[in-house]
Amino acid sequence: MPPVLVELREVAKAYEGHAAVRGLSLAVEAGERLALLGPSGCGKTTTLNMIAGFLEPDTGSIVIGGRPMAGIPPHRRDTAMVFQSYALFPHLSVFDNLAFGLRMRRVARAEIATRVREALELVQMAGLERRYPRELSGGQQQRVALARALVIRPGVLLLDEPLSNLDAKLRQEMRLEIVEIQRRLGITTVFVTHDQEEALSIADRIAVMSEGRIEQIDGPIGIYHEPRTEFVARFIGDGNFLPGQVAGVEDGQTRVDTAAGLPVRAARGRQRPGDAVVAMVRPEKTRVTLRPERLENSFTATVRAITFLGPVTRYQLLLRDMAFAASLPDASHLAGVEPGATVHVGWRAADCLLLDPAVPPA
Repeated sequence: MPPVLVELREVAKAYEGHAAVRGLSLAVEAGERLALLGPSGCGKTTTLNMIAGFLEPDTGSIVIGGRPMAGIPPHRRDTAMVFQSYALFPHLSVFDNLAFGLRMRRVARAEIATRVREALELVQMAGLERRYPRELSGGQQQRVALARALVIRPGVLLLDEPLSNLDAKLRQEMRLEIVEIQRRLGITTVFVTHDQEEALSIADRIAVMSEGRIEQIDGPIGIYHEPRTEFVARFIGDGNFLPGQVAGVEDGQTRVDTAAGLPVRAARGRQRPGDAVVAMVRPEKTRVTLRPERLENSFTATVRAITFLGPVTRYQLLLRDMAFAASLPDASHLAGVEPGATVHVGWRAADCLLLDPAVPPA
């Protein structure tokens, strides 16, 4: 197992009485790509800024490379940050933007030229050394910002919403490039994002944050297919959520009496009879048919809307008085079905997860 390179121990930070980060503990292994994912205001950028040294925690400690960071300024930490706005010096050329940090570290002139050239080649920007930021596209500026962070050869690379200012196609391209560069260099990377697709495609592990705490930390597959809380399941992907109460356990399945009046069977969870739960099934795990199928969960529903989305057809249904969504890769068996029609919707108990209900923040 790789050694832990970055560790946060019960870190907390408040602004004017408002808790931005609450007792957060986190360990990042050497060479790992870790995403801090969550909505605006969840504390992810504050956490990143504390690792970088731009903010000091009110309580708790941060250790990088086995060295406590209390009182250590940003330029003396083995980290480099790529900001959301790129923060390039507008009056400096690409070369001088990259060389700035090296000159501050009193690196020899010949080595500066070599390292700048290598960094620009790494991000496919060789030949543009004499251009200024205003002469670059958004994607080129993003690459220069990344190169400027890498040129000092940090032990930890910190990225704050690095792709949020790019269009959709360029974001996809840069995701691949960031992963390829990180793998080539083996650099430990912590990045902040509110984009679930970005986190799923780049990260080795994802820490989903809410109200200054980590709700769950796991690999992308685990976060998506085995969310532990309602918050995580709602933030990652789409889902149908049926609040209710555990009625009992039998044959390895949990029976749930839902608030919608539907008796649902789910994969066995850790909850006990009488516990409040939220039964969740992903839209892509559901079946919509003209006749009922032999599934543990099968109900009559009314079609509200049908939307063709290319790879899937999305069915918006009314299940009792509850909105319910199904995404079908093949809807040919429903040819001719129109809004207002009665259909049957079903899913396996194994595809129905039991989640802890979302709890309002204290």
